[in-house]
Amino acid sequence: MKIRFPSLVWIGFLLGMVYWVLESVLHTYVLDSGSLRETLMCEHDPNELWMRTLVTGLLAAFGWVTEGLVRSERRGKERAMKLNQLFNYIHQISRVVGSKFENPLYQQSQTELTRIGETLLDEGEIGKIVQAVQGLSRYLDSRIEGLYGLLELTHEINKGVLVDEVMDKVYETFRLVIPYDRIGVALLKDDGRILTSRWLRSDDRETRIPEGYSAPMAGSSLQRIIETGEPRIINDLAVYLAEHPNSRSSRLIFEDGIRSSLTCPLIAMGKPIGVIFFSSREPGKYENLHSEVFKLIAGQLSVVIEKSHTYEQLIREKETSESLLLNVMPARIIARMKTGDKNPVEEFSEVGVLFADIVGFSEVARSCSAESVLHFLRDVFTQFDALSERYGVEKIKTIGDAYMVSTGVVSSDKHCLRGLGRFALEMLSTAALLRYPDGRPLKIRIGIHSGPVVAGVIGQKKFAYDMWGDTVNVAQRLESTGLPDHIHVTENVCLLLKEDFAFEPRGEIELKGKGRMTTYFMKEIRTD
Repeated sequence: MKIRFPSLVWIGFLLGMVYWVLESVLHTYVLDSGSLRETLMCEHDPNELWMRTLVTGLLAAFGWVTEGLVRSERRGKERAMKLNQLFNYIHQISRVVGSKFENPLYQQSQTELTRIGETLLDEGEIGKIVQAVQGLSRYLDSRIEGLYGLLELTHEINKGVLVDEVMDKVYETFRLVIPYDRIGVALLKDDGRILTSRWLRSDDRETRIPEGYSAPMAGSSLQRIIETGEPRIINDLAVYLAEHPNSRSSRLIFEDGIRSSLTCPLIAMGKPIGVIFFSSREPGKYENLHSEVFKLIAGQLSVVIEKSHTYEQLIREKETSESLLLNVMPARIIARMKTGDKNPVEEFSEVGVLFADIVGFSEVARSCSAESVLHFLRDVFTQFDALSERYGVEKIKTIGDAYMVSTGVVSSDKHCLRGLGRFALEMLSTAALLRYPDGRPLKIRIGIHSGPVVAGVIGQKKFAYDMWGDTVNVAQRLESTGLPDHIHVTENVCLLLKEDFAFEPRGEIELKGKGRMTTYFMKEIRTD
């Protein structure tokens, strides 16, 4: 037997195909989601495939239902017409018979026939069928619109990179499918043992649950939501608090004015990552339909949030790594290494170099414990690091108890060397306030020289930024041949800074590898 499909099924299917093509054209030429072939095959978004298939199937099903209803209506009308003709024929006979026989029983039968005829001719039932068909049409339209809205939402959410961006998109668009006055996201930490508030946004800016608020999962009501993967609806928070008086987080949101909530688990690729809270100031706001709607996009939203959270962690780790690198080398050197320069080297024609050394450190190291020596050096160098930041000098390295800084690697301006001089005087003042582990006042020696240097990073393992050249060697010799609590400088430094600082001649001294050199002690900043 040959099966004949109703014609309206083909019309519905054809409309589904037209919708499919129009969606493909829209995604290709308006949304730039890919080529026409990719959008026709839904390769740009797997969710688009089932959405279009569902719409096409619904339209075909609508055609099937409508075809059946139309046929039923047609058969009903034909039957009513035939019965009406029969009734009219009987009614005409009854009138003829009634005119000749005034029989009350017959007149009663005539009344019943009239009632039957009115019932047969009444189109109320047909009207109800038409209303049902119209209601189905409106329902299908709303469902299709809702599904399309969900796809649009997921498309917008996928544009976000950071968790804040993703959730701001959710807050701005989810009212199409779920009512709320506030949305919050809490993520699992410590292998799922702790739930921490990560994002919260409300129509009222002030909330009692701050970002970073944490609570243990063990024994909490949220643990069951995570384990079962099923959303929870609380439509009367006052009643819930009466039954669960120890729920601190519920009490906080109740004090914020929240009266109903929908709590949904976030599960990305089978892995629980947290929960999302939809909250309303009105009681009885949520229905099972809202839970089912959220389930449609829960997986994709969870994956997007997990991706964004992972990306943020990578950014923080990158910032930490760069911060650590900035502690051992200048930013410009880091930038060159990022571009592939494995051993960046720089040459500078005029750089100020300072060496500072703790007087009597060897004796301190012998007489004190390793821990006390470590704390002592940390306290001293922390103070010097703060001074280097304040005066804009660049810390190069520490070697044991020696501290090396430079200035002029960015600009050879005289002002840079002037800053190095002020830094040296401030080092002496700071050292006078510090103490050796045995309580004696700290004493340091400082040497400064200026001239050309070569700087850069050498090697592949445990690399660090360093400086080489005669200028560095002379500055180190000046420090080692200087006096405690004095700043020992060369004649070149004295000539460059004599208008800004007062100097005291020391005379000629013997420097290893350089012979005899005229040197000075920097005393103070000139006030005249």
